[in-house]
Amino acid sequence: MGPGGAGQLGKLINNTLLMMNQRSVQEILGLAHDLGLDIAALVDLLRSGTGSSFALQALGEAVTTDNAEHLTALQLIDMDLFDDAVRALGHSVPDITARAAEGARGLPGAAHMVAASSLGHAPSA
Repeated sequence: MGPGGAGQLGKLINNTLLMMNQRSVQEILGLAHDLGLDIAALVDLLRSGTGSSFALQALGEAVTTDNAEHLTALQLIDMDLFDDAVRALGHSVPDITARAAEGARGLPGAAHMVAASSLGHAPSA
């Protein structure tokens, strides 16, 4: 991938993309909730469609209401590392960093929305 440290930077970029995708999932599920759609049915549909992603697949599976807060804390650490690494290389990407951090912070809410919908409860946005 490049000089020493490039693999670590690649991993941070991967994690950043995951968190940006989490934010997109959160936004679309929030919209679906506001439109009155059945979130559980929509998640099933999206998981099998072309809009699927690991971020969507993980909700309710690898990411649960029990571990989402912990994952958020870890992801925010990754975002600090990502931001420091990019800056050390002479770049600043505040929009990317901010969107990814939003995705990390929104993870517990998204996990709760998916969990509530799968139990037949009215999800909260």
